[in-house]
Amino acid sequence: FREPVDIRLLIQGQPSYRWLFVREGAGIETPADLNGKTIVGGRRALPELRILLNAFIEHFELDESSMKIVETTETNAVVLPFGPRAGGIEEAMRAGAMKFLSVSPEDRDAMLELLPAAFSGVDQPAADFSNQPDVVPLTSLKTYLISGADLDEDVAYDVVKGLFENHEEFVSYHGAARHWTVENTLRPPAIPFHPGAIRYLEEA
Repeated sequence: FREPVDIRLLIQGQPSYRWLFVREGAGIETPADLNGKTIVGGRRALPELRILLNAFIEHFELDESSMKIVETTETNAVVLPFGPRAGGIEEAMRAGAMKFLSVSPEDRDAMLELLPAAFSGVDQPAADFSNQPDVVPLTSLKTYLISGADLDEDVAYDVVKGLFENHEEFVSYHGAARHWTVENTLRPPAIPFHPGAIRYLEEA
């Protein structure tokens, strides 16, 4: 958006991971190996991908001038959004086409200090994907259902109530909806709640 948009939170859902994958055979085993490589480091609709790459560059003191940062698939590495056990990631991992760029939990946590507060750390369990034998420290955003700040309070209330009180049916249509719970929604958010959501949550 060219100007800030006044938004409000209705519901928080599943984690949505952000991390850097590298092509098998590209010779990238550590962040230092990114120097001189071609990287898909941005997507206009997902500005947080470049923000995360910038944190890699700053924390590991990489030479950005040696990198070719592009928006294409003909690359050595790529920053991606994905979810737990995402099919597209699994297919590439199973085929041996790419792997996670591995860093220590301490390095991941240091990178979080360079990222906006909406980012959090998550440790992806071992074997969540094929050819992933170890736990992988990642960064994550929460999936948000948001609205404009001017959405009618009763409409916001009805949306939140409708989703929460028909949760089993919601999950039957969208597997990740199992994370769309009151408990997850009450975790500290990065944006303010809509008054209609607050009204329902107080009642619940």
